[in-house]
Amino acid sequence: MNRSNASGSFRDSIEDHLNGSGVVMDDHDEGHVIDEENEDEEEEEDDDEEEEDDEEDEKDEEILSDADMKEEYYDRLRKIEAQGLVDIGNLALWTLSSYKPGCGLQELRADSPETYWQSDGVQPHHLNIHFNKRVQIKQISIFINYFLDESYTPSKIMILAGNGSHNLKEVTTIEINEPVGWTNIEFGDARHDGILKTLFIRVVVIANHQNGKDTHIRALKLFSPISNTSFDIITNKNEQNIPQNPELSNIPFSSVKFLSESQIR
Repeated sequence: MNRSNASGSFRDSIEDHLNGSGVVMDDHDEGHVIDEENEDEEEEEDDDEEEEDDEEDEKDEEILSDADMKEEYYDRLRKIEAQGLVDIGNLALWTLSSYKPGCGLQELRADSPETYWQSDGVQPHHLNIHFNKRVQIKQISIFINYFLDESYTPSKIMILAGNGSHNLKEVTTIEINEPVGWTNIEFGDARHDGILKTLFIRVVVIANHQNGKDTHIRALKLFSPISNTSFDIITNKNEQNIPQNPELSNIPFSSVKFLSESQIR
């Protein structure tokens, strides 16, 4: 055998082996790899589009949740008032243990689910509600939203009552898990008639979800039965400059202040 032919055959076999193992690529193989790269790029573009669609859907859900929150807020209030209860919070003096500027008492009392009180101090946080006459409270309703406030959302709330801050006693304590909407605190376990009669109420936020430090409360209402006299006072009709109107005889409050603010939505 010719030595040159033998060496040529050896080189041909080496090249065939390399081509078969994929180390050396011909034009067809290169085109195949390019196609795979294009497919990968198209898949990445599709993923980006899906992420954008998901973000748009989340924004739509947020818009819907805001609308649902407002509907829940006002609809539940109407249902509570239809049960013969009226909010008497406007007859009291309110104070907060602490608050962040722009998130204080005005925002808490704004009667809107979009504003809130945010504490700005050490736990526990509390708010005081002081009446100048003894009142009858059927329930305290608190509006909170875990989806919006997360770690700022209260998880444990205590209600204290008395004649003032010097002689407060625990009335009830509740634990709530990821609440969204109105949470009603009633006093059936504290009194046989379920009515809390007091001059002074302290609402204490003992703990928040996720061990949060500060708290958010979006609204707080104190509901009194319309059928009962919420103020324990004896009115002297001769001393009041109020016309004797039969339509006003069933109104539980006889003060000029209440009569001027007694309209319910």
